[in-house]
Amino acid sequence: MGDEITNTTGPTDRRERSAPLVRRLRQTRLLLRLAETMVAAAGEADVVAAVRTLSETVLGAGFSEVALSEPRGIRIAGIDDPARRVPAQWLAHDPGAELPGPHVLRTGRALLYPDETAVRADFPRLTDEVGLPARGARAYLPLVADGLPIGWLALGWTLPMDLDDDLRELLEVLGDTTSRALQRARLLDARSEVADTLQAAMLSTLPTVAGLELAARYRPASAGERVGGDWYDALASPGSTTLVIGDVAGHDAGAAAQMGHLRSVLRGFAVDRAEAPSALLGRLDRANLALGGDTVATALVARLELLGPLEGARVTWSSAGHYPPVLVHRDGRVRDLVGQPDLLLGVDGGAPRFDHVDLVPPGATLLLFTDGLVELRGHAMVERLDALRATASRVAAEPLDVLLDSVLAAMAHPRDPDDVAVLAARPVRG
Repeated sequence: MGDEITNTTGPTDRRERSAPLVRRLRQTRLLLRLAETMVAAAGEADVVAAVRTLSETVLGAGFSEVALSEPRGIRIAGIDDPARRVPAQWLAHDPGAELPGPHVLRTGRALLYPDETAVRADFPRLTDEVGLPARGARAYLPLVADGLPIGWLALGWTLPMDLDDDLRELLEVLGDTTSRALQRARLLDARSEVADTLQAAMLSTLPTVAGLELAARYRPASAGERVGGDWYDALASPGSTTLVIGDVAGHDAGAAAQMGHLRSVLRGFAVDRAEAPSALLGRLDRANLALGGDTVATALVARLELLGPLEGARVTWSSAGHYPPVLVHRDGRVRDLVGQPDLLLGVDGGAPRFDHVDLVPPGATLLLFTDGLVELRGHAMVERLDALRATASRVAAEPLDVLLDSVLAAMAHPRDPDDVAVLAARPVRG
Protein backbone atom coordinates (compact mmCIF):
# COMPACT_ATOMS: atom_id res chain seq x y z
CA MET A 1 0.00 0.00 0.00
CA GLY A 2 1.07 3.58 -0.54
CA ASP A 3 1.98 5.91 2.25
CA GLU A 4 -1.02 7.38 4.02
CA ILE A 5 -1.19 11.20 3.88
CA THR A 6 -2.14 12.79 7.15
CA ASN A 7 -3.26 16.44 7.41
CA THR A 8 -1.43 17.86 10.41
CA THR A 9 -2.49 21.47 9.86
CA GLY A 10 -4.77 22.72 12.59
CA PRO A 11 -7.43 25.45 12.41
CA THR A 12 -5.08 28.07 13.89
CA ASP A 13 -2.42 27.34 11.28
CA ARG A 14 -4.93 27.56 8.48
CA ARG A 15 -6.23 30.91 9.74
CA GLU A 16 -2.70 32.29 9.98
CA ARG A 17 -1.82 31.09 6.49
CA SER A 18 -5.05 32.53 5.00
CA ALA A 19 -4.85 35.86 6.82
CA PRO A 20 -2.77 37.60 4.10
CA LEU A 21 -5.20 36.43 1.42
CA VAL A 22 -8.21 37.61 3.42
CA ARG A 23 -6.56 40.96 4.03
CA ARG A 24 -5.73 41.34 0.35
CA LEU A 25 -9.26 40.44 -0.72
CA ARG A 26 -10.64 43.01 1.71
CA GLN A 27 -8.19 45.57 0.38
CA THR A 28 -9.26 44.80 -3.19
CA ARG A 29 -12.91 45.28 -2.30
CA LEU A 30 -12.13 48.61 -0.67
CA LEU A 31 -10.11 49.76 -3.69
CA LEU A 32 -12.96 48.76 -5.98
CA ARG A 33 -15.43 50.67 -3.84
CA LEU A 34 -13.27 53.79 -4.02
CA ALA A 35 -13.13 53.62 -7.80
CA GLU A 36 -16.84 52.83 -8.30
CA THR A 37 -18.00 55.61 -6.00
CA MET A 38 -15.86 58.23 -7.70
CA VAL A 39 -16.89 57.17 -11.19
CA ALA A 40 -20.52 57.86 -10.26
CA ALA A 41 -19.71 61.43 -9.11
CA ALA A 42 -20.72 63.99 -11.76
CA GLY A 43 -20.36 67.54 -10.46
CA GLU A 44 -17.99 69.03 -7.91
CA ALA A 45 -20.57 68.72 -5.13
CA ASP A 46 -20.91 65.01 -5.92
CA VAL A 47 -17.14 64.56 -5.72
CA VAL A 48 -16.91 66.29 -2.34
CA ALA A 49 -19.81 64.22 -1.00
CA ALA A 50 -18.17 61.03 -2.26
CA VAL A 51 -14.86 61.99 -0.62
CA ARG A 52 -16.61 62.55 2.67
CA THR A 53 -18.48 59.25 2.50
CA LEU A 54 -15.42 57.23 1.50
CA SER A 55 -13.20 58.93 4.08
CA GLU A 56 -15.57 58.00 6.87
CA THR A 57 -16.78 54.55 5.80
CA VAL A 58 -13.67 53.12 4.11
CA LEU A 59 -10.79 54.93 5.81
CA GLY A 60 -12.34 55.69 9.18
CA ALA A 61 -11.40 59.37 9.02
CA GLY A 62 -13.34 61.86 11.08
CA PHE A 63 -12.81 64.85 8.81
CA SER A 64 -12.19 65.58 5.17
CA GLU A 65 -11.50 68.67 3.13
CA VAL A 66 -11.00 69.34 -0.57
CA ALA A 67 -9.09 72.53 -1.40
CA LEU A 68 -8.79 73.76 -4.98
CA SER A 69 -6.32 76.22 -6.44
CA GLU A 70 -7.95 78.90 -8.58
CA PRO A 71 -6.82 82.29 -9.93
CA ARG A 72 -8.42 84.05 -7.00
CA GLY A 73 -6.72 81.86 -4.42
CA ILE A 74 -7.40 78.60 -2.61
CA ARG A 75 -11.05 77.63 -2.41
CA ILE A 76 -12.42 75.12 0.07
CA ALA A 77 -14.79 72.82 -1.78
CA GLY A 78 -15.98 70.99 1.36
CA ILE A 79 -15.68 71.78 5.07
CA ASP A 80 -17.18 69.57 7.74
CA ASP A 81 -17.51 72.17 10.51
CA PRO A 82 -19.89 75.00 9.45
CA ALA A 83 -18.56 77.22 12.25
CA ARG A 84 -15.19 77.34 10.49
CA ARG A 85 -16.52 78.48 7.15
CA VAL A 86 -14.92 81.65 5.80
CA PRO A 87 -16.70 84.11 3.47
CA ALA A 88 -17.26 82.53 0.05
CA GLN A 89 -15.32 79.50 1.31
CA TRP A 90 -11.94 81.06 0.48
CA LEU A 91 -8.90 80.30 2.63
CA ALA A 92 -7.20 83.09 4.55
CA HIS A 93 -3.68 81.99 3.59
CA ASP A 94 -2.06 81.99 0.17
CA PRO A 95 -0.62 79.06 -1.84
CA GLY A 96 2.89 79.99 -0.67
CA ALA A 97 2.12 79.57 3.02
CA GLU A 98 4.29 77.15 4.99
CA LEU A 99 1.40 74.86 5.83
CA PRO A 100 0.77 71.21 4.92
CA GLY A 101 -1.87 71.82 2.25
CA PRO A 102 -0.06 74.53 0.31
CA HIS A 103 3.18 72.55 0.65
CA VAL A 104 1.53 69.53 -1.00
CA LEU A 105 0.13 71.82 -3.70
CA ARG A 106 3.60 73.14 -4.51
CA THR A 107 5.51 69.87 -4.38
CA GLY A 108 2.91 67.40 -5.62
CA ARG A 109 3.95 64.91 -2.89
CA ALA A 110 1.69 63.52 -0.20
CA LEU A 111 2.31 64.15 3.49
CA LEU A 112 1.27 61.48 6.02
CA TYR A 113 1.51 61.91 9.79
CA PRO A 114 0.63 59.50 12.63
CA ASP A 115 -0.41 62.31 14.98
CA GLU A 116 -0.63 66.06 15.41
CA THR A 117 2.77 66.32 17.07
CA ALA A 118 4.45 64.98 13.96
CA VAL A 119 2.65 67.53 11.82
CA ARG A 120 3.67 70.42 14.05
CA ALA A 121 7.28 69.32 13.94
CA ASP A 122 7.31 70.05 10.21
CA PHE A 123 4.91 72.99 10.30
CA PRO A 124 5.15 75.07 13.48
CA ARG A 125 2.62 77.58 12.05
CA LEU A 126 -0.06 74.94 11.92
CA THR A 127 -2.12 76.83 14.52
CA ASP A 128 -2.64 79.54 11.89
CA GLU A 129 -4.07 77.04 9.43
CA VAL A 130 -7.68 77.17 8.40
CA GLY A 131 -7.71 73.40 8.27
CA LEU A 132 -9.01 70.21 9.77
CA PRO A 133 -10.16 70.18 13.38
CA ALA A 134 -8.31 66.89 13.96
CA ARG A 135 -5.99 65.88 16.79
CA GLY A 136 -4.94 62.48 15.51
CA ALA A 137 -3.36 61.18 12.32
CA ARG A 138 -3.46 63.32 9.20
CA ALA A 139 -3.01 62.87 5.49
CA TYR A 140 -2.53 65.55 2.85
CA LEU A 141 -2.85 64.22 -0.70
CA PRO A 142 -2.04 66.15 -3.89
CA LEU A 143 -4.78 66.58 -6.47
CA VAL A 144 -3.40 66.63 -10.00
CA ALA A 145 -4.99 67.15 -13.40
CA ASP A 146 -3.10 66.87 -16.70
CA GLY A 147 0.13 66.69 -14.74
CA LEU A 148 -0.48 70.00 -12.95
CA PRO A 149 -1.47 70.46 -9.29
CA ILE A 150 -5.03 71.69 -8.79
CA GLY A 151 -5.35 71.40 -5.02
CA TRP A 152 -5.15 68.97 -2.15
CA LEU A 153 -7.28 66.52 -0.22
CA ALA A 154 -6.82 66.57 3.55
CA LEU A 155 -8.04 63.85 5.92
CA GLY A 156 -7.95 63.80 9.69
CA TRP A 157 -8.51 61.11 12.28
CA THR A 158 -9.56 61.79 15.85
CA LEU A 159 -6.87 59.52 17.30
CA PRO A 160 -3.20 58.85 16.51
CA MET A 161 -2.63 55.82 14.35
CA ASP A 162 0.00 54.07 12.26
CA LEU A 163 -0.51 54.61 8.55
CA ASP A 164 0.36 51.11 7.34
CA ASP A 165 0.94 50.00 3.76
CA ASP A 166 -2.70 49.04 3.19
CA LEU A 167 -3.96 52.44 4.33
CA ARG A 168 -1.30 54.22 2.28
CA GLU A 169 -2.42 52.31 -0.80
CA LEU A 170 -6.04 53.30 -0.17
CA LEU A 171 -5.02 56.93 0.31
CA GLU A 172 -3.08 56.93 -2.94
CA VAL A 173 -6.05 55.52 -4.83
CA LEU A 174 -8.42 58.01 -3.18
CA GLY A 175 -6.16 60.89 -4.22
CA ASP A 176 -5.89 59.64 -7.81
CA THR A 177 -9.61 58.94 -8.23
CA THR A 178 -10.55 62.27 -6.63
CA SER A 179 -8.22 64.09 -9.03
CA ARG A 180 -9.78 62.41 -12.05
CA ALA A 181 -13.30 62.96 -10.74
CA LEU A 182 -12.66 66.65 -10.14
CA GLN A 183 -11.17 67.06 -13.60
CA ARG A 184 -14.21 65.36 -15.11
CA ALA A 185 -16.53 67.48 -12.96
CA ARG A 186 -14.86 70.67 -14.13
CA LEU A 187 -15.29 69.66 -17.76
CA LEU A 188 -18.93 68.73 -17.18
CA ASP A 189 -19.60 71.97 -15.29
CA ALA A 190 -17.98 74.01 -18.06
CA ARG A 191 -19.91 72.11 -20.70
CA SER A 192 -23.13 72.62 -18.77
CA GLU A 193 -22.44 76.35 -18.48
CA VAL A 194 -21.88 76.61 -22.23
CA ALA A 195 -25.06 74.62 -22.86
CA ASP A 196 -27.07 76.85 -20.53
CA THR A 197 -25.72 79.96 -22.25
CA LEU A 198 -26.52 78.52 -25.66
CA GLN A 199 -30.03 77.57 -24.63
CA ALA A 200 -30.68 80.97 -23.05
CA ALA A 201 -29.55 82.66 -26.26
CA MET A 202 -31.98 80.53 -28.23
CA LEU A 203 -34.99 81.43 -26.06
CA SER A 204 -36.62 84.72 -26.91
CA THR A 205 -37.54 87.57 -24.62
CA LEU A 206 -41.29 87.83 -24.86
CA PRO A 207 -42.58 91.12 -26.30
CA THR A 208 -44.86 93.50 -24.45
CA VAL A 209 -48.22 93.69 -26.21
CA ALA A 210 -51.07 95.90 -25.00
CA GLY A 211 -54.12 93.78 -24.21
CA LEU A 212 -52.21 90.49 -24.30
CA GLU A 213 -50.39 88.65 -21.51
CA LEU A 214 -47.57 86.29 -22.48
CA ALA A 215 -45.55 83.80 -20.43
CA ALA A 216 -43.23 80.93 -21.27
CA ARG A 217 -41.11 78.29 -19.63
CA TYR A 218 -38.29 76.05 -20.77
CA ARG A 219 -37.25 73.06 -18.66
CA PRO A 220 -34.10 71.22 -19.82
CA ALA A 221 -33.90 67.47 -19.74
CA SER A 222 -32.46 66.28 -16.43
CA ALA A 223 -30.26 63.72 -18.18
CA GLY A 224 -27.47 64.26 -20.68
CA GLU A 225 -26.85 67.79 -21.93
CA ARG A 226 -28.70 70.68 -20.36
CA VAL A 227 -29.63 71.94 -23.78
CA GLY A 228 -32.03 70.63 -26.38
CA GLY A 229 -34.14 71.07 -29.45
CA ASP A 230 -37.32 72.54 -27.92
CA TRP A 231 -37.98 76.23 -28.45
CA TYR A 232 -40.64 78.90 -28.20
CA ASP A 233 -40.88 82.34 -29.76
CA ALA A 234 -43.19 85.32 -29.89
CA LEU A 235 -43.00 88.24 -32.32
CA ALA A 236 -45.16 91.32 -32.19
CA SER A 237 -46.23 93.06 -35.40
CA PRO A 238 -48.74 95.84 -36.03
CA GLY A 239 -52.16 94.27 -35.51
CA SER A 240 -51.02 90.76 -34.57
CA THR A 241 -48.66 88.63 -32.49
CA THR A 242 -47.05 85.50 -33.88
CA LEU A 243 -46.49 82.61 -31.47
CA VAL A 244 -44.15 79.73 -32.31
CA ILE A 245 -43.35 76.49 -30.57
CA GLY A 246 -41.26 73.66 -31.97
CA ASP A 247 -39.23 70.58 -31.23
CA VAL A 248 -36.15 69.14 -32.91
CA ALA A 249 -35.50 65.57 -31.78
CA GLY A 250 -32.85 65.18 -29.09
CA HIS A 251 -31.59 67.15 -26.11
CA ASP A 252 -27.96 67.80 -26.89
CA ALA A 253 -25.84 70.50 -28.47
CA GLY A 254 -26.50 69.12 -31.97
CA ALA A 255 -30.27 69.40 -31.49
CA ALA A 256 -29.84 72.92 -30.13
CA ALA A 257 -27.81 73.95 -33.18
CA GLN A 258 -30.47 72.58 -35.54
CA MET A 259 -33.17 74.27 -33.52
CA GLY A 260 -31.28 77.56 -33.69
CA HIS A 261 -31.14 77.31 -37.49
CA LEU A 262 -34.88 76.74 -37.83
CA ARG A 263 -35.71 79.42 -35.28
CA SER A 264 -33.57 82.05 -36.99
CA VAL A 265 -34.98 81.34 -40.45
CA LEU A 266 -38.55 81.40 -39.17
CA ARG A 267 -38.02 84.68 -37.30
CA GLY A 268 -36.68 86.27 -40.47
CA PHE A 269 -39.66 85.08 -42.50
CA ALA A 270 -42.13 86.23 -39.82
CA VAL A 271 -40.91 89.83 -39.86
CA ASP A 272 -40.38 89.89 -43.63
CA ARG A 273 -44.05 89.93 -44.54
CA ALA A 274 -47.50 89.32 -43.10
CA GLU A 275 -48.70 85.89 -44.17
CA ALA A 276 -50.71 82.98 -42.85
CA PRO A 277 -49.08 80.50 -40.43
CA SER A 278 -49.37 77.72 -43.01
CA ALA A 279 -47.43 79.84 -45.52
CA LEU A 280 -44.74 80.55 -42.92
CA LEU A 281 -44.28 76.86 -42.17
CA GLY A 282 -44.22 76.03 -45.88
CA ARG A 283 -41.49 78.58 -46.57
CA LEU A 284 -39.53 77.38 -43.55
CA ASP A 285 -39.73 73.78 -44.74
CA ARG A 286 -38.61 74.59 -48.27
CA ALA A 287 -35.77 76.81 -47.07
CA ASN A 288 -34.54 74.15 -44.64
CA LEU A 289 -34.42 71.54 -47.39
CA ALA A 290 -32.94 73.91 -49.99
CA LEU A 291 -30.12 74.90 -47.62
CA GLY A 292 -29.10 71.29 -47.25
CA GLY A 293 -30.51 70.85 -43.78
CA ASP A 294 -31.49 67.35 -42.76
CA THR A 295 -33.36 68.58 -39.68
CA VAL A 296 -36.66 66.87 -38.96
CA ALA A 297 -38.84 68.75 -36.51
CA THR A 298 -42.36 69.53 -35.44
CA ALA A 299 -43.55 73.12 -35.13
CA LEU A 300 -46.69 75.13 -34.61
CA VAL A 301 -47.26 78.75 -35.63
CA ALA A 302 -50.22 80.72 -34.28
CA ARG A 303 -51.14 84.30 -35.18
CA LEU A 304 -53.19 86.18 -32.60
CA GLU A 305 -55.22 89.24 -33.63
CA LEU A 306 -56.80 91.19 -30.78
CA LEU A 307 -60.45 92.01 -31.50
CA GLY A 308 -61.21 94.25 -28.58
CA PRO A 309 -61.38 94.21 -24.78
CA LEU A 310 -64.73 92.41 -24.75
CA GLU A 311 -64.13 90.08 -27.69
CA GLY A 312 -60.74 88.53 -26.98
CA ALA A 313 -58.63 87.47 -29.94
CA ARG A 314 -58.82 85.54 -33.17
CA VAL A 315 -56.21 82.79 -33.47
CA THR A 316 -55.11 81.38 -36.81
CA TRP A 317 -52.80 78.44 -36.47
CA SER A 318 -51.06 75.74 -38.47
CA SER A 319 -49.23 72.65 -37.24
CA ALA A 320 -46.32 70.77 -38.79
CA GLY A 321 -46.79 67.49 -36.93
CA HIS A 322 -47.21 69.29 -33.61
CA TYR A 323 -49.81 68.96 -30.86
CA PRO A 324 -52.70 71.43 -31.28
CA PRO A 325 -53.02 74.29 -28.81
CA VAL A 326 -55.16 73.86 -25.71
CA LEU A 327 -57.70 76.55 -24.83
CA VAL A 328 -58.23 77.05 -21.09
CA HIS A 329 -61.30 79.13 -20.27
CA ARG A 330 -61.25 81.23 -17.15
CA ASP A 331 -64.12 79.21 -15.63
CA GLY A 332 -62.10 75.98 -15.91
CA ARG A 333 -63.44 74.57 -19.16
CA VAL A 334 -60.63 73.15 -21.29
CA ARG A 335 -60.60 71.96 -24.89
CA ASP A 336 -58.14 71.23 -27.65
CA LEU A 337 -58.41 73.45 -30.71
CA VAL A 338 -59.83 71.54 -33.65
CA GLY A 339 -57.48 70.89 -36.55
CA GLN A 340 -55.37 68.06 -37.90
CA PRO A 341 -51.58 68.45 -37.88
CA ASP A 342 -49.90 68.53 -41.28
CA LEU A 343 -46.64 66.83 -42.24
CA LEU A 344 -43.69 67.55 -39.98
CA LEU A 345 -40.78 69.67 -41.23
CA GLY A 346 -37.87 68.19 -43.16
CA VAL A 347 -39.70 65.53 -45.19
CA ASP A 348 -41.43 67.11 -48.19
CA GLY A 349 -41.21 70.84 -48.84
CA GLY A 350 -44.16 70.68 -51.22
CA ALA A 351 -46.58 69.06 -48.77
CA PRO A 352 -49.89 70.95 -48.42
CA ARG A 353 -50.41 72.93 -45.25
CA PHE A 354 -53.62 74.33 -43.81
CA ASP A 355 -54.75 77.02 -41.41
CA HIS A 356 -57.33 76.69 -38.64
CA VAL A 357 -59.22 79.57 -37.04
CA ASP A 358 -60.71 79.88 -33.56
CA LEU A 359 -61.57 82.47 -30.92
CA VAL A 360 -59.83 83.07 -27.59
CA PRO A 361 -62.25 84.78 -25.16
CA PRO A 362 -61.00 87.51 -22.81
CA GLY A 363 -59.29 85.96 -19.79
CA ALA A 364 -58.91 82.56 -21.50
CA THR A 365 -55.45 81.08 -21.99
CA LEU A 366 -54.05 79.66 -25.20
CA LEU A 367 -51.49 77.02 -24.23
CA LEU A 368 -48.82 75.76 -26.62
CA PHE A 369 -46.43 73.00 -25.54
CA THR A 370 -43.87 70.50 -26.81
CA ASP A 371 -44.22 66.74 -26.60
CA GLY A 372 -41.99 66.41 -23.54
CA LEU A 373 -44.84 67.78 -21.44
CA VAL A 374 -47.28 64.96 -22.23
CA GLU A 375 -45.33 62.02 -23.63
CA LEU A 376 -44.17 59.54 -21.00
CA ARG A 377 -42.98 56.02 -21.66
CA GLY A 378 -45.40 53.40 -20.34
CA HIS A 379 -48.34 55.82 -20.08
CA ALA A 380 -51.18 56.15 -22.55
CA MET A 381 -51.24 59.47 -24.37
CA VAL A 382 -54.94 59.87 -23.62
CA GLU A 383 -54.23 59.68 -19.90
CA ARG A 384 -51.43 62.22 -20.07
CA LEU A 385 -53.48 64.70 -22.10
CA ASP A 386 -56.36 64.27 -19.64
CA ALA A 387 -53.93 65.02 -16.80
CA LEU A 388 -52.79 68.19 -18.58
CA ARG A 389 -56.36 69.37 -19.07
CA ALA A 390 -57.29 68.61 -15.47
CA THR A 391 -54.31 70.52 -14.11
CA ALA A 392 -54.92 73.49 -16.39
CA SER A 393 -58.58 73.53 -15.35
CA ARG A 394 -57.69 73.79 -11.65
CA VAL A 395 -55.48 76.84 -12.20
CA ALA A 396 -57.37 78.41 -15.09
CA ALA A 397 -57.96 81.73 -13.33
CA GLU A 398 -54.46 82.01 -11.88
CA PRO A 399 -51.81 84.37 -13.31
CA LEU A 400 -50.00 82.89 -16.30
CA ASP A 401 -46.78 82.32 -14.37
CA VAL A 402 -48.65 80.30 -11.74
CA LEU A 403 -50.54 78.39 -14.40
CA LEU A 404 -47.38 77.37 -16.25
CA ASP A 405 -45.46 76.44 -13.11
CA SER A 406 -48.39 74.35 -11.89
CA VAL A 407 -48.67 72.51 -15.20
CA LEU A 408 -44.93 71.79 -15.32
CA ALA A 409 -44.90 70.53 -11.74
CA ALA A 410 -47.93 68.29 -12.23
CA MET A 411 -46.71 66.77 -15.49
CA ALA A 412 -43.06 66.27 -14.52
CA HIS A 413 -41.83 62.70 -14.10
CA PRO A 414 -38.24 61.86 -13.11
CA ARG A 415 -38.28 58.41 -14.68
CA ASP A 416 -38.44 59.51 -18.30
CA PRO A 417 -37.28 63.13 -18.49
CA ASP A 418 -37.32 65.21 -21.65
CA ASP A 419 -36.85 68.87 -22.30
CA VAL A 420 -40.10 70.85 -22.35
CA ALA A 421 -41.17 74.22 -23.70
CA VAL A 422 -44.53 75.82 -22.95
CA LEU A 423 -45.91 79.14 -24.17
CA ALA A 424 -49.12 80.80 -23.00
CA ALA A 425 -51.08 83.79 -24.29
CA ARG A 426 -54.08 85.44 -22.63
CA PRO A 427 -56.17 88.33 -24.03
CA VAL A 428 -57.10 90.65 -21.18
CA ARG A 429 -59.85 93.18 -20.72
CA GLY A 430 -58.66 96.72 -21.04
